[in-house]
Amino acid sequence: MNRVPKEIISYIKDLTLQASGMHQIIKNSDIFYLYLDPSFLKDGYTYDQIELKEQGNSYEVHVNQFQAPDKTGTAKAKLYKYRLNKAYEYVRFYKDGKETSVSIMGY
Repeated sequence: MNRVPKEIISYIKDLTLQASGMHQIIKNSDIFYLYLDPSFLKDGYTYDQIELKEQGNSYEVHVNQFQAPDKTGTAKAKLYKYRLNKAYEYVRFYKDGKETSVSIMGY
């Protein structure tokens, strides 16, 4: 996390486990961070594929989980940085193919 802005590091440190486990941190209209903490996962699962789909005036973030081979559930938190091709009006988040809510903050 050496090159992560201090505002994002501060936000992550202040998170509570009561949140959804998916967090979108918006820098501006074309850059955002996606933070996933282990509370997002079922026990014994880890992150699989994370896919960003841009369609029309919206974009979708799809996150899937899979059962870890050792079934220990030792997934670590992950932080991703995304750069969009343009500004969008809408965003949707999906966990295992089902639309879900996330916490969103801007800086």
